[in-house]
Amino acid sequence: MSDQTETSERANKSGNSTVECLNLLSLSGEDKRAALAKYPKMTAHSGSYYHKIYSPCGGNWTGIEGTVTLGQPHLDPKRIHRGVAQDSFSTYLGGHAKQEIDAGLRWEVTRDKHGKVDKEHKAWRPFWRNGSWHSASAEQKFYWHPGDTVSMKLHVVSPSKLELTISDLGDHPKRSFSITFSAKGFGVDEDTFFKRVDAIDQNGTEGKHVLKSGSHVDGTAWSETVLTTKSGANKPLAPGFKRVVDDPPDHVQITSTHQQRLHGGEQVDIHATKKKK
Repeated sequence: MSDQTETSERANKSGNSTVECLNLLSLSGEDKRAALAKYPKMTAHSGSYYHKIYSPCGGNWTGIEGTVTLGQPHLDPKRIHRGVAQDSFSTYLGGHAKQEIDAGLRWEVTRDKHGKVDKEHKAWRPFWRNGSWHSASAEQKFYWHPGDTVSMKLHVVSPSKLELTISDLGDHPKRSFSITFSAKGFGVDEDTFFKRVDAIDQNGTEGKHVLKSGSHVDGTAWSETVLTTKSGANKPLAPGFKRVVDDPPDHVQITSTHQQRLHGGEQVDIHATKKKK
């Protein structure tokens, strides 16, 4: 089985939502109503456990960037069927223009130095979805591990083209990954927003109810998340500006300092079993 085939079979999608951006060019009425109208309407689809933050809609955004220390996934052994994990884990950026885009890191099987699949030792590996699944090749140079800190960037580089860049900020500064891919409407469509997502995905459940599981991922720590703009200024996805979707409720634990919140940062723990009060 190829790495891309395995990825597509593992999970249909985390954190997907029905999205409707409202027209920002003809806003009127009360300031509060106008401000709220800048955000996409979202109806969360079940099928994965996730924490999502997202920006207002608008034509000024040129991308999203974040710095994250990667969390530690824990797979419920009961969620393995015929040797294939039915839960998987992802931390990524994305957005919506004329299509939904997801791009970042997924918890993947690895290959040893002889090219043999090693299902026991997994790692975070780049992926992107622009209507179909794609993954970076299963090579050591594209593996990151829990506790590693990386820079993750998703930028418009030309009309309907995005570039994903992931760079190591720790002990391996030369380790990086970059890919440019088609993304309909980005850099063209006024009704565009960007997002950041952490998730436990479930195989075959997109648009359905989540299934019972003991899987969890702990310690994903975002020190910052910012939007880039046409003017060159950065806008942190901070409280009062960002919007949040946690689905299902009561499965996400967020902790943060005041300084983290000012820069769009927070620590995210996701448990398929309900979080402790």
